[in-house]
Amino acid sequence: MRIGEKTLGKLYILTMTLTLFAYTLIKSFNVAIPWYYTYFHCTIWIFIYVLVLHQNNQNFKSMAVVKSRKIIMRVFSMPYLIFLFFTLLGWIIYINDISLHNLTRALSNNILFFIYLGTVIATVSIFKEKLIDYTFISISVSYILTIIAAIAHYGIGNFIEIGLKPFSEAAQTWVAGGNAANVLETHDLTFAVGFYLIYFISKHYKTKKDWGKIIWCMALIYMGYKRIQLAAILIIIVASIFITKRSKKGIAYWSVLCTVGVLVVMYAYIAFIDSGYLQILAARYNINFMGRLESYNRMSQFFDFSPLYIGRGNGAGKLLKPASGVNLGHSDILYNFIDYGFIGFTAWIIYCFYFATRYIRIHSNPNISRLWLLLTIYAFITYLTDNTQNYFAFQTCYMITLFHALYTDQCTIQNK
Repeated sequence: MRIGEKTLGKLYILTMTLTLFAYTLIKSFNVAIPWYYTYFHCTIWIFIYVLVLHQNNQNFKSMAVVKSRKIIMRVFSMPYLIFLFFTLLGWIIYINDISLHNLTRALSNNILFFIYLGTVIATVSIFKEKLIDYTFISISVSYILTIIAAIAHYGIGNFIEIGLKPFSEAAQTWVAGGNAANVLETHDLTFAVGFYLIYFISKHYKTKKDWGKIIWCMALIYMGYKRIQLAAILIIIVASIFITKRSKKGIAYWSVLCTVGVLVVMYAYIAFIDSGYLQILAARYNINFMGRLESYNRMSQFFDFSPLYIGRGNGAGKLLKPASGVNLGHSDILYNFIDYGFIGFTAWIIYCFYFATRYIRIHSNPNISRLWLLLTIYAFITYLTDNTQNYFAFQTCYMITLFHALYTDQCTIQNK
């Protein structure tokens, strides 16, 4: 029996919405849902693609789909080959510290990423340009359910007075039992919406629907209220003014400039943490890092900010436990520096901002290369203070927005 595309679309929205809303139930209401819940959604769609549809649908083999998928797989999987090389090098250097946990952690990290990538490849093949809308609907429905849950649990008064004022002192102050603002701070979902906002803003010709989506994205980001995300969006808006179609500078110029700029910022960030100067700045200017400074200070004991520092291997940072028992985390940048060392960390950034941009430019057009730079700048800013590199919705929307731009561009070329 042949399943209609509309039926599959509804099924996708259902499974994606449930997967996204499950995070809210776990985080805010301590509902006992297995940690591998995202795998259910991924398995369903990989299964549908491989075993049910792939052998019988020639649309999967259209040039626009094939070429766009190839670019997605190349730019997102290549960093993991870099990570693999420096992981093996790190294991050789720190051979006495390697245990079975290091091997299983590295394996699970890579499996997780390729499951996410495989799911995106499967779903873009099935839905093509419609996937971006189906995922946006899923995000919207999930967040509406989150709002309903916040009101049902804490009351409409708490939602209006605190949930809709996430910047207020009441919303930022921890209280036993939480409040509506805590529920609305959905982490993965909130950060993922940023990719949609950047994509819609970067479109040169915006429809009324696009403007409606921009306003809705801004509302979700406001309610989610992640300060690093707000800073990232402002930086992207400024960057997009310069990295524009009308710029006299070519995309090669901007990719080099972004590469150098990101390296300088990331080096400075790690150096400040390693030297303890970040804590001094935070105290001097009364900057609230929401408990992260102690974590960063403890993480700094496991690396040296030096070109000679060789990383400890994929996932090693998350296995390290300081004697004080302070939980480590809240920075993919620090984790990757601990894992892959100075050279591996540098190679990762250079690939993402220079070589990946160059590859996209060669195989598509400069506008999509510019979009990639903006999306990647946004991603790296969130990596500074959060662990979005392994977030399901975040990485999925990162890939989907780029695919949509690539696919529509390829369709335009073929229709000429």
